[in-house]
Amino acid sequence: MTTPDPILNDELLRGDEPIRDEVLDALSEIAEVRDDLVDVEVDEGEVTLTGTVPDRKTQLAAEEAARGVRGVTDVESELSIDDNAV
Repeated sequence: MTTPDPILNDELLRGDEPIRDEVLDALSEIAEVRDDLVDVEVDEGEVTLTGTVPDRKTQLAAEEAARGVRGVTDVESELSIDDNAV
């Protein structure tokens, strides 16, 4: 009989709302990401980023920040780039 992986079980028990909150916190650390222009949705650990960022570097930083949050299983980026989004 195998013992369940406690880390995996912890991830499964963690709800989408705490993950969303933590992704938003991570994004707030990126100066170029405006919280009024970026939204985060989470469905069973899968994060979708939508909205606008000023450049590709910021887009990649936002995606990486979301991936770094415990419980995130995948990141789908629908972020568009607009240099007026500063």
